[in-house]
Amino acid sequence: MAGTSFPASRGGDAAVSGVGAERDGSPVLENSVVVVSAVGADVAVQLPVGSAGSAPITVVVVGDASAQVFPPENGSIQGGAIDAAYEVPLLVPATFIPVTDNDWAVNLSAATSAPLATRTPESEAEAAKARVVAKEKSKQAKEEAAKAKAEAEAKAKAKAERAEKREHGNGEREREHRAEA
Repeated sequence: MAGTSFPASRGGDAAVSGVGAERDGSPVLENSVVVVSAVGADVAVQLPVGSAGSAPITVVVVGDASAQVFPPENGSIQGGAIDAAYEVPLLVPATFIPVTDNDWAVNLSAATSAPLATRTPESEAEAAKARVVAKEKSKQAKEEAAKAKAEAEAKAKAKAERAEKREHGNGEREREHRAEA
């Protein structure tokens, strides 16, 4: 039985900031895993010329927008139109696998049938509000715990003082009885 060989890595991980939403001027991806920063608007990156059996490239988009991944010139992604971009959603790892020099297949490893969560100003405001509420509840719980502890300590101190007074009082009464006798 013949062994299975895997392509060599492309050189580790890299962070890339996309440029614009068009292929022209966008960075060419060369690493095995690439984290693409997309803040404010969709950004573009492009795949290098590959060959069947070359190492795949995994793209993860972070920020608040998606990324347009372009094939090499005159290439396609997932059987799409020549030179057409493939949109990679926010926080969904997409692994691009070279099929020929210019054509790539893609596997969205985190794709689900559920719609992707999108970050909106409203959802960010709700999340911030929830964090404030949680912080306030935590603060109240700590204050209540500190108050309960202080009350318990005060009760214990008062009990100890009463016991000491009883002891002291008993000693005084005993001396008085001795003095009378």
